[in-house]
Amino acid sequence: MARPRKIIDEKRIDELAELGMTDEDIGLVIGLSKSNLTRYRTRIQRGRAKLKIQLLEAMREKAITEKNPSLIKWMTINLCGWSDQVVYTDISTPKKTTIEIKLPNNPA
Repeated sequence: MARPRKIIDEKRIDELAELGMTDEDIGLVIGLSKSNLTRYRTRIQRGRAKLKIQLLEAMREKAITEKNPSLIKWMTINLCGWSDQVVYTDISTPKKTTIEIKLPNNPA
């Protein structure tokens, strides 16, 4: 005779994923092995995506309203694909020169 099927609180899985918990930690809290969590993969991915949205919205707000230079730099590098290094290539030589650009701590 097979074991009775365990009742899983899917809302709890959503909540834990929205906190950014690892699969292993979610499994420990819910009482499932990591491999048995695979059937909830979409729910977990959706929950983590919601967390990312909340973090990005908070970062964007802080970067814009407080004009936080470190946050602005991080966001432009990581989200816009920009770089804090400019590479110049001289046609006459194959050598590249890298110049690092630093933002001031407190822009006026």
